[in-house]
Amino acid sequence: MKKPFLFIGMALLLAEFIYSIPLKVSWTEGSILVKTGSEWKPLEIGTTADSSSVIQLKKDSFAEFTYAGGKLVLSAEGIYTLDKLLANANKQQQERSTVLSKVGKLVTNKIPASTTVAGVRGSEQDSASGIDWITDEDSSPSQPDPAADAYRLLQNGAYPEAAAAFARLIPNAPDSVKTEYQYSQAWCLASANDLVGAIKLLRVMPASGPFTIQRALLLARLNLEIGAIPEAIQVLESVRLSPELETDDRVLVQGMLQEARALKSQ
Repeated sequence: MKKPFLFIGMALLLAEFIYSIPLKVSWTEGSILVKTGSEWKPLEIGTTADSSSVIQLKKDSFAEFTYAGGKLVLSAEGIYTLDKLLANANKQQQERSTVLSKVGKLVTNKIPASTTVAGVRGSEQDSASGIDWITDEDSSPSQPDPAADAYRLLQNGAYPEAAAAFARLIPNAPDSVKTEYQYSQAWCLASANDLVGAIKLLRVMPASGPFTIQRALLLARLNLEIGAIPEAIQVLESVRLSPELETDDRVLVQGMLQEARALKSQ
């Protein structure tokens, strides 16, 4: 009678081996550990983990894994089983596309403004530090919007290049447009599948202002995708009762809150 049970056990082990997905550690930042037996060991860039691995992230840490079907990112303190995240990966990516379309209207339909313009000094045309920012009282219609090229790249679908263009503008931009450029860069990074870069930027953006709702919706969606459920709930709760929420935004917030609470209870 022992042989059938032995055979079943071996079959289960073989099935786990066959269906485990190898993931390459493409990026780490901070303290990331992988459970090996009863011990936790550091996870290094360039090594491989399989989908049954249990990963621990310490505070302010990031990990990025690549596999045949795409990319998996972890960015919040906690313990994660990669299998659980991979099981919902395709659905989460589809949900991200929906939210990107929703919260991207402010940037994808952007017409470069003429109220904040810039002049370029001498030979410093490729540097944002070489831009003289000019406000309303100094502007003239013939002077270009410094973000025109960045928005053109965005609208043409060149998201990595657009994100880089916004990054060059941000350090010296006046406060009146800095948050807009930060959000535009984060949206481009998320669209380019650079979730680590997008999440980092969204986290440091002001939690209030003209992009409050868009920032919250996008950050929450990315948090749900990477398994950072407590942060997703916190961000959604911060805007749930906002009078600025439109009806469809309110439905989206409620839907993501229900999803987050369901995931938290698993």
